[in-house]
Amino acid sequence: MMKINEKISAGVHVFNPVRINAGFAEEKIPTSISLGLSYIPSDKVLLAAETKKNIDDPTQVCLGVEYQIIDALHLRVGIETNPSVYSFGIGINIKQLKIDAGTSYHLVFGASPHLSVSYLFARKKMSEMK
Repeated sequence: MMKINEKISAGVHVFNPVRINAGFAEEKIPTSISLGLSYIPSDKVLLAAETKKNIDDPTQVCLGVEYQIIDALHLRVGIETNPSVYSFGIGINIKQLKIDAGTSYHLVFGASPHLSVSYLFARKKMSEMK
């Protein structure tokens, strides 16, 4: 991930660049590459775009928007192509506790709910450790 300026970040991810197999099957795990970009037009809005290419499948494009309703509450919506997947979710931040819940909907496989709970442990500053 690279921060280009205060509002724009970009990233690249390469998965399995040497196409190793799973060890128990002859089928190789495919190589994929992802390129992403985020833009923060205001204090309350984040826009994200990503393109993913698995060497065995068509290119996918993903677009997402996050809107901060209040400091502790974020709404998210997104879409993905090839195949079409629609998603939405919420994020709740209470001090160091983060809860993210959402669902994605695939036209063939249906809905897939998602939930994550994270706790950010405080790190002492070097000045506090002396």
